[in-house]
Amino acid sequence: MLSVLIPTFNFNTVSLVKEIYKQCVEAQITFEILVLDDASSLYLTENEEINRFTYCSYRVLNQNIGRSSIRNLLAQNAAFAYLLFLDADVLPVHQNFIESYVNEISKERYLVVGGICYQQAKPPKKEYLRWYYGYKRETKSAADRQKNPYYHFSSANFLVQKKLFLSIQFNVAIKNYGHEDTLFAFDFMKHAHQITHINNQVYHLGLESNEVFIEKSLISVESAWFLKKNGLIDDSFIKILAFYSKLQKFKVMNWLIYFVGKKAEPFICKNLVSAQPSLKLLDFYKLYHLIKLNRNA
Repeated sequence: MLSVLIPTFNFNTVSLVKEIYKQCVEAQITFEILVLDDASSLYLTENEEINRFTYCSYRVLNQNIGRSSIRNLLAQNAAFAYLLFLDADVLPVHQNFIESYVNEISKERYLVVGGICYQQAKPPKKEYLRWYYGYKRETKSAADRQKNPYYHFSSANFLVQKKLFLSIQFNVAIKNYGHEDTLFAFDFMKHAHQITHINNQVYHLGLESNEVFIEKSLISVESAWFLKKNGLIDDSFIKILAFYSKLQKFKVMNWLIYFVGKKAEPFICKNLVSAQPSLKLLDFYKLYHLIKLNRNA
């Protein structure tokens, strides 16, 4: 019935596998849990425990193949008709997490997104920006996500028909971090397949440091720019590209944002690693980075 697919990299995935395994057994379904490690250097011994569970597999790749390719490979190796993709650094919020997805399978859904959320307890200051961004921007109810279902797709927690996934797959053209799930949702929309959102969230536990999150945010801007330059996505599908396209009508605004961003960069970075970061400043910093990319090009 269900193949649970978990790509991992330098993360201890045992707790997640134990919880999913317990819920699958309680739901009395036919299942497998496949964990594929993208050539990690950490937690290899710890994750070997996964192989002790029936119907579970943990395998380490010899070389890193990236976020898109590893998901495609997991799907190709899956035995069952429905695939449940989970990021390694999540944990189900509800005890009926698997049962909720089994109910969606009975309705023969094409693709179901459960959603992500963040624990209310504030993390240490060094990880606060990632938590704050996720808490404010990524935590949304199914009703809110369903208003724009393709835009709110997340690869961290979704169920999909195997044959449908294999007909689309993640685009391996994206080599860097960011927007592989955005492009998958865009391609899914082009095929006119429906996405259903439900309240079946997972907690996102793998919080990066403030500095790493800022760096990854800028890399994701570069990935968006790559998609735009190569005609792989419509500007309207990514907020920052849509806003940037509107700015092109006002060249002076581009110049002004670039000038202000260059002068204010130290202040922006200081704010973002503080105890009270501004997400609007983060948005501005990302826009400045996009304009800088275009100028350099």
